[in-house]
Amino acid sequence: MIRIVAFLLVVAAAMGMGVAASDEEPGPSTREIPLPAPLALAERAQTGCGGVLTRRGGDSLWRCVLSDEFDGSRLDLTRWSTVTTAETEFSSGIPPTYACYVYDPRTVSVAGGYLHLSVVEIDDEIQCGGAAAQPTEYLGGAVSTRNRLAQTYGRYEIRARFPTDEDDGLQSSLILTPEDPAYGQNSGEMDIAEYFSTWPDRVVPYVRYDHPGDDPTETTDSCTVESPDQFHRYALEWTPKRIEVFVDGRRCLSTTWSMGTALEHPAPFDQPFVLSMFQAWGASKVAPDLDDLPDLPATMQIDYVHVWGVRPG
Repeated sequence: MIRIVAFLLVVAAAMGMGVAASDEEPGPSTREIPLPAPLALAERAQTGCGGVLTRRGGDSLWRCVLSDEFDGSRLDLTRWSTVTTAETEFSSGIPPTYACYVYDPRTVSVAGGYLHLSVVEIDDEIQCGGAAAQPTEYLGGAVSTRNRLAQTYGRYEIRARFPTDEDDGLQSSLILTPEDPAYGQNSGEMDIAEYFSTWPDRVVPYVRYDHPGDDPTETTDSCTVESPDQFHRYALEWTPKRIEVFVDGRRCLSTTWSMGTALEHPAPFDQPFVLSMFQAWGASKVAPDLDDLPDLPATMQIDYVHVWGVRPG
């Protein structure tokens, strides 16, 4: 059985996703003008969340609060913020395999009914912005609901496929992080699904929180997936009492995060979180071998994102 706990440090940089997000457009292209708010809401209410507008969640009725089928030609900036290293300091990998995140058609695009998030290699080394400020030949793509949607409790469902490779080093991540880390370093993180080419037959869910010793329910290596480069449905349901993760409707993780000592339950998962999705280089034990790098570009494709949340009326 693969020991998943060993890669604790791999996504630690992902907490940087909670700093800020960029609304800037890539290059000289023209931004689409969104529908006026009332018309946009009416249109989305008719087709949102795959037609499933409400779901039962714990003791509440969850309502569709975000739905994107990515059937346009550009990222909808009324739903998503872009994540850049220069503004958020988020990056992935270990120099020299260091991905600098930029909002660029090579790293973030919408086409063919999918959102494409990529890690690419460029011809000339650039100096990446932000505190890390590392020169690199690699660019990455990431988006977030920061400044668009942050909520406490709900259901998240994402249909996605991940780039695979025989060589170690690729990482694809669908995660939830605090909008505002109310508990500092103990504010928690919920990883809906993380795929590493090191472990080609599974995705990894992880509910990260401060606790003594091992909590056998915080992660699992049992979320096996046949052909992760094909589309699968990854879902997380979050209530004040339990967090559960599903792959293609099969539950593979359930936790009550009850082993914390510094905080009183249901903390830290009692605050608004935002959804982030990014394609990355791995780090630590899942870092690429410099003598045998995975093929690039490596692109995660998102078919849809459906989010239900506790919303009155």
